[in-house]
Amino acid sequence: MPSTDHRTALERTLRIRIDLPRGASFNFTTDSSAVTHMVASCTRRRARHKRMQDSHYRSALPVWLWSDFPNGLPPFLNIVRRSLSRHAPATRFVVHELNTSTIHNFIHDLPTEALAVASTSAAAMSDVVRTALLAYHGGVWLDSDLLLSQPLS
Repeated sequence: MPSTDHRTALERTLRIRIDLPRGASFNFTTDSSAVTHMVASCTRRRARHKRMQDSHYRSALPVWLWSDFPNGLPPFLNIVRRSLSRHAPATRFVVHELNTSTIHNFIHDLPTEALAVASTSAAAMSDVVRTALLAYHGGVWLDSDLLLSQPLS
């Protein structure tokens, strides 16, 4: 339990003033446990909303595929893409083809150490991206040249 002086300062800090349209106003104060509960509730609600945004994404497993080819997609990889669409049906999987411009849509807050490692080589960047995607979003990582011969399950 905080001391009386600390509690008074905390309540003063948590006081909210709301101005009403006709110049009337009222003050609302609360204790720290209510604010802690409110923040936790908002955090849970925000996380739940984020998970529920896309109903297809809720039921389908993400498949992560790196496809950053500056000179265009090599012909062999067209065969790989066809095998992926045949053996990873859209009803069960959501395929995300990533490149350097789209990766930031999925990974927002990498630690500085991870960014330092990623900048050393393409292989290191691939390792950091793969680890972060699977840690944050789950799913399956497929190398871009992996030819599926059986259904992904």
